[in-house]
Amino acid sequence: MKKYINEYIKKNLKRKYTSVSIYIPKRDGKPCIEKECRWYVYFYIKNDDGTYKQIKLYHGINHYKTVRERLKIAHIIKEAAEKFLAEGGDPLSMIETNFSFKNAVIDAFGNKKKEWSENTLKTNSVYLKEFVKWIENKKLSDLPIKDIRRRHLSVYINEIARTKSPTTVNNHIRFLSMIFGKMEQDDIIPYNIARDLKKLKTIPTKNEPFSTEQFNEIVAYLKENDPYMLAFIKFMGYTFLRPIEIVRLQMKDINLKDGIITIRTKTEQKSTIRIIDKLRDLLLEMDIENYPEDYFLFTKQNRPDAWTERKNEQNRYYYFKKRFSKHKKTLALKKEQGLYSFRHTFARMLYFKFLDAGMTDLESKFKLMTITRHKSLSSLNKYLRSIGAFLPDDFSNDLDI
Repeated sequence: MKKYINEYIKKNLKRKYTSVSIYIPKRDGKPCIEKECRWYVYFYIKNDDGTYKQIKLYHGINHYKTVRERLKIAHIIKEAAEKFLAEGGDPLSMIETNFSFKNAVIDAFGNKKKEWSENTLKTNSVYLKEFVKWIENKKLSDLPIKDIRRRHLSVYINEIARTKSPTTVNNHIRFLSMIFGKMEQDDIIPYNIARDLKKLKTIPTKNEPFSTEQFNEIVAYLKENDPYMLAFIKFMGYTFLRPIEIVRLQMKDINLKDGIITIRTKTEQKSTIRIIDKLRDLLLEMDIENYPEDYFLFTKQNRPDAWTERKNEQNRYYYFKKRFSKHKKTLALKKEQGLYSFRHTFARMLYFKFLDAGMTDLESKFKLMTITRHKSLSSLNKYLRSIGAFLPDDFSNDLDI
């Protein structure tokens, strides 16, 4: 290949540039479209000292997923480059921008953020601020992004690991992988150097379900001291929605006539759930038909309201989380028992209720799946194990000590 290029260049010494060609990487003799197989259009320009410099043009070729699509876009780029050069265009002006480290990170963030929800954007903005500050403090801002190595990122991760929890460190790693993945996708860098950063081992803190005695005590206490909080918890039980999904609900999402509620997930996808009789009674008690459709269902005003000062849904969720936390001390609940514990408690209650009614284990699980909206039996089994719903039968007669 090198010999061919040298001979080709010698034939074109009088020109400032060679003909434009398409580089097609191959594997087993066939065009390769795997991630590591990067296509590009190229030509050589003559330097003042007589040597030749290769110019590579990517322009999104590697975004395409088939050989046919890549060939089509590559020929379009090739023809455009040939026309530009034939008309006297400066070959050097065709070199794609070599971003600085700082600008590349900021640009990738800007191009990626349109894919994120409001909460994700807010969280990632914090990670961006910390990373850019580190880049500036290390005086790496103007270093070309092509000169950045995984070692640079490892140093950053090791430094924040001294003061932050493993979970937070792993979130930073996840953020870097998204940003550098976007650079790879946009042909700014050839490879996502953050992809192989090793995550730290974490022991997640899970919300524990309440015992029957605890649950009854909580209901009696809230009925007397905070009935609106109890209504929030009832709504969770009758819908099996997560707290963050509940604070997202507005009047326009509730259709009493057809008996359905439209819920929006964090990815902005929509699905519907049925309004069961007890849920309908609760909604009628809240008098929801007499509020504007843009009002939120649960607010700090103890009724549907605009809640404009809490536009961020995470803040709305934290309001109810803190509101319940104020009662935890009085109720002598554990640190691991919070709002999410109610959802786990309701799932366990229903599962045992179905078994007590004479259903088989499999029948109980399939019925529960329609309520909890787990997508597979294996994911439901994993969930039930995590909340302590899998308990062995009495084996006293099988073991004699």
